Amino acid sequence: MKNFKNIYLLAGALALCSVGFVSCDDDDEYDFPGTDRTLVYAKGSTANYSVLVSPILTSSGVDFSTYATVNKRAAGDIRVTYVIDNSLIDTYNDENGTDYIAVPDELILIENPTLVIPKGEMQSAEAFNIKLNDTPEKLALLDKDSRYLIPVRLDEANGGGSDISTSLNRPSYITIEVSNNVIATGEDTSNAGTEVTDFTGWTATCSTGDDVSAMLDGNKNNYFQISSDSPFDVTVDMGKEYKFGAIKGMLYEIYWGNYGFDNGSFPQGMTISVSTDGTNWLELGENPNGDSWSAATNIVFAGTITARYIKLGIPVVSSYYGTSAEFNCGLFTIFEK
Repeated sequence: MKNFKNIYLLAGALALCSVGFVSCDDDDEYDFPGTDRTLVYAKGSTANYSVLVSPILTSSGVDFSTYATVNKRAAGDIRVTYVIDNSLIDTYNDENGTDYIAVPDELILIENPTLVIPKGEMQSAEAFNIKLNDTPEKLALLDKDSRYLIPVRLDEANGGGSDISTSLNRPSYITIEVSNNVIATGEDTSNAGTEVTDFTGWTATCSTGDDVSAMLDGNKNNYFQISSDSPFDVTVDMGKEYKFGAIKGMLYEIYWGNYGFDNGSFPQGMTISVSTDGTNWLELGENPNGDSWSAATNIVFAGTITARYIKLGIPVVSSYYGTSAEFNCGLFTIFEK
């Protein structure tokens, strides 16, 4: 959709800079070609958002704003109204080969539907703003298999002898993708919380029967390596419920005598499940960061997780070691919030 935004901006620039009508040297004031009228205009834009809807987390980053603008300094206060026009969705889909649908009305929160461009100014002081009601019961109305579109257009302009431009009046489009993946792509833990270093009361077990206690001794140099022909699970009991934004797994391996490297522990395709009682489990998703040649160090979540138990599902994959399930770890911890 960025191409359409660029086209809109270019069209606006060409309209304002037409030879014989206006000079573009003045950034503050200009006339539209062929008219002395006071015209409110919109160049149009596209904003893309992702909304998370899952049994354990919901979040919405939708926060779209646009200002009302006029082609010359307002002779008097101008009141400009924006509206959501869902009748534009079909046209948008036809032109772009998409299949967007309308967002349920009860999810949409609008601030400042009517804006004022003060006398002597060329832009409103406030912005028209759209957000979504991000309470879990409201976001649950969104279907993860659907894509949504909110078209926004100028509806009215009154006062100051103003009117809405017909040559430069394009709608803005807000696109929304729905995701149920709680695990974020990337390993940035800057907002994930504080790394836990005290493992008192923590225990770890493995479905293969291997001793995995080294992952909780706080020493990444002391590690274990497990290789299996079949998938297996490693379960950590933290002894009490924690709120956390990420997990960490790593080891320090020595190569060529004196050379060592920090390596990640979370392999490609590893699943992460959590529980509060050790019996009922909720799978959060798969590790999106490891690959067949290197394991990830951090798994970052899209929000705060509350759990006592964490289960790591180690799959059989094709890797540097061959086709097997591999888990090598010297330190496991969480980032507590």
